[in-house]
Parts: sequence; C-alpha cells; structure tokens
Amino acid sequence: MEALGGPRNTPEEDGHDIKDARAQRAQQLRDIFVSHPVPRRPRAVALLILLVLVSALLACSLLLPWHHRYIGDGGYAVINGPNGANWVLPLVAALMGIVARLAFRPVGNVVVFFVAAAAFVSFTLMAADYIDSYGNVAHVQAQLPVPQQARVQAHDGSGFYVALGGTAGLIWAGVLAWRERPA
Repeated sequence: MEALGGPRNTPEEDGHDIKDARAQRAQQLRDIFVSHPVPRRPRAVALLILLVLVSALLACSLLLPWHHRYIGDGGYAVINGPNGANWVLPLVAALMGIVARLAFRPVGNVVVFFVAAAAFVSFTLMAADYIDSYGNVAHVQAQLPVPQQARVQAHDGSGFYVALGGTAGLIWAGVLAWRERPA
C-alpha cells in the first residue's frame, strides 16, 4: 500500500482533516453571508452626513420661490423651483445614490469623482441660473421706456439662496471626499 499512495494516515488523523475541512467551509459560508461592519473613519462619517444634509437642502429649495420673471406691462410671475431649476431634482437623486453607496462601502475613487462632478455641475448651473435671471431683466429693461426701467430689477428668491448654500456644502463635501480618497 505504501508503494501506491504513500504512508497511510491513522484513523485519528483522517478525522482531524475532515473536521478542519468542515471548519474551513463553515468559515467561508460565514464570510459570505454575514455582513461585517466596515470600520468608519470620522471624515467618512462627516462626508456621509454632509451629503445627506446637502440633498435635503437642495430638495427643500425646490419648494421655495426662485426668481421673478417679468412679463408684459410691468408685471411678473414668481417662478418656483421645479419650473425654474428643474436640474436640481436629478442632482438630488444622484446625491442620494452616492449616499446609498457610502452607507455600505468606504470612500473610493469612484465616489470622489462623482462628488466632485456633482459639485462642479451644481456650481455651474447655479451660475447659469443667476446669469439667466439677470439676462432676463436686461432683456425686459431694453424693451421698456426709460421711466419704467428703474422698476424692473432682478430678484433671486429664497429657494435660490437655499440651493446656493447646498452648493457650498457640496463643494465642501468634494473637498472632504478628496481628502478621504484611498492613496
């Protein structure tokens, strides 16, 4: 027998190998099915909380008035968030996706990229919204006689400023994500 397969194990050794194999298999199954909490660093938790707050600020800004749009005869219409800044809703949805990702995984390069991209898009669209508001006033002023031009002024509503605060928070979140990224 030794010539065919080498020395044979004693029955005690065979039982020990089976127990080790069972223990290893049980550990593998525990590793697959049991979720171990990921240790979180304070900056990662701060980033998660900040992104939730920014999402809430941006969502709340949609309920508030954003601008006045001047119409004929010196009147104006109040433009609310969904009508004047419909780009905020997809941004909030993207931020909630990032928050969901951060709740289960540590900060990675993908999260850093998407937070930085969201901050850039938010800042760019806030600037475009501001320029559009003042461009609308300049267009209306050019069509009115001189005495009525003084009455037409640009007005940014409270929703605009709440979203501007959310944009500042999003830029801050981009900086936190950049500092927290893996080396």
